[in-house]
Amino acid sequence: MQLKIIIIIANRQERLEAFKDNCIANRQERLGFKKNYAFYLKQRKIIMNDYYASHSQQIKDKR
Repeated sequence: MQLKIIIIIANRQERLEAFKDNCIANRQERLGFKKNYAFYLKQRKIIMNDYYASHSQQIKDKR
């Protein structure tokens, strides 16, 4: 009986450790994604601004 309880506690501890590691990994992944997404939006904004600037210039030239 004693041995069974120890094994159950050990298993639970292992599962908790695995769960914590998983949570930390997921959090790191999310943070990385946020950074990448912010960078992507910044790049997109620059590209779109350039596009609109050149586009409006072309329209002015046509007039």
